[in-house]
Amino acid sequence: MNMETRHFYLEIWVRLDHFIDIRKGLWRSED
Repeated sequence: MNMETRHFYLEIWVRLDHFIDIRKGLWRSED
């Protein structure tokens, strides 16, 4: 696996992480 591919997957994971955090925040605010 080359560096470009690793960077590409890292970008996806970072965005997924932020997306999950946002959804958790929305669920908390609904309580």
